[in-house]
Amino acid sequence: ELGQTTFLLGDLPLSGPDTGAVDLSLFPLAAFERVEVYRGGAPAWLHTSAIGGVVRLVPRQVTRPTLWATATGGSFGSWRADVGSALRAGRTRLVLGAGADGSRADYPFEYDNATRFDPSDDETRRRANADTLGAHALAHLETELARGRLSAVLLATSRRGGAPGAGASYALRARRNDVRLQGSLAYVHRFERARLQLAAGGGFQRHRFTDRYGEV
Repeated sequence: ELGQTTFLLGDLPLSGPDTGAVDLSLFPLAAFERVEVYRGGAPAWLHTSAIGGVVRLVPRQVTRPTLWATATGGSFGSWRADVGSALRAGRTRLVLGAGADGSRADYPFEYDNATRFDPSDDETRRRANADTLGAHALAHLETELARGRLSAVLLATSRRGGAPGAGASYALRARRNDVRLQGSLAYVHRFERARLQLAAGGGFQRHRFTDRYGEV
């Protein structure tokens, strides 16, 4: 199950049995250096493990100042825009990214109007109240010290939209609104044959669902 796989952003747990699922499509690919997948046990220094494995998103390593921007569009009013930058000053690196996305999601589907086995009375309907609007922001700061590394990550995501319900009955007024804020601070000290890692993190989640007319 999804809850049996742990996702990490650097040293920050993004999902798990306690935090629930996370929508990875909210994160811009340009903000990451690579993706590490551990199918079984994860290294001890990640201080986490899961039956379904561990997926770790490694924030981008800055070698020179970089600025990027992307914009995409698709069917049913889908769109996405992202901007970001990567900066470096001495031993300090900073990656910033932000973006937004949305969609009408009014795709057509075949509805069996009355008789289940008679296709002549079927009609084509469009999904209603399935629109979405989301925003996300990511900041990753990393500083190399004499014998260690200090890093901080801050992530904010928001998504709101309709809750269309079942295809047989429209839910035109039900809405949902999800907000998530997460951050972590970690320090890694390197010894000659060992390493010491200290990490602290916290987060805030708010999930709201409004269905005043009992449509869903």
